[in-house]
Amino acid sequence: MRTVTLNDEIKIGYPDGFHVMDSEELKNVRLVVDGPVVCLKDPDRHVIITAGCKEINGFSAFMLKQKDIAKKMEVDVSFAQKMYGYKKTGSFQREIGGDLADGFGYTYKAQGIDMYGESFVVKKAKKIFYYHFYVRQEFREKNIRVWEEILASVTDCLD
Repeated sequence: MRTVTLNDEIKIGYPDGFHVMDSEELKNVRLVVDGPVVCLKDPDRHVIITAGCKEINGFSAFMLKQKDIAKKMEVDVSFAQKMYGYKKTGSFQREIGGDLADGFGYTYKAQGIDMYGESFVVKKAKKIFYYHFYVRQEFREKNIRVWEEILASVTDCLD
């Protein structure tokens, strides 16, 4: 498994078939988060995975709870995907990089193709880390394990 580093803070492993998207490929991706981002793509599996981070100021870092950030992220994603028929499929938690993440699943339609997505957030001190998974609905079951492997590979750079 190869690795990529996000903002010199976390390492993300990814299997053969994936590559880090270049600036030309990123022009076709609608990112809902500003700040450093890494985008992975496997064209054969029809999967895109993005990870990003955002720094928050001291007062917000103190006041914001991870569940509230996840709810806000869901609002942002639903707004961005509204014209694509966004439908939330559920909320859940999972471990990412040793931290419990809050997230949700959803469906939408892109260029007439049924899609499935998952988004998670982890709040660590004054940073928010976002993880997003996009796959064609028909390949969801086959590729969900790859997503889980990638999330399980996340580690702090200091580890």
